[in-house]
Amino acid sequence: MSQGPTARSPFERVRDRYENSEKKCPDCGYIGEDGEWKSETDGRVIVYQYRCSSCNATRRHVFNLER
Repeated sequence: MSQGPTARSPFERVRDRYENSEKKCPDCGYIGEDGEWKSETDGRVIVYQYRCSSCNATRRHVFNLER
């Protein structure tokens, strides 16, 4: 199966899901339309992280790829 120019990796799709569904900060209630989830990996673990622009609270989702 070929991927066209708009094809995205599974990691990008997960980040997009967080950006579109988790906008309200659970700590202060601020709804951050301007925020962005950052992602990083070392090949074994993927970490998605978001910092609230109002209160600086951090949310993280961690996926361990090792069995």
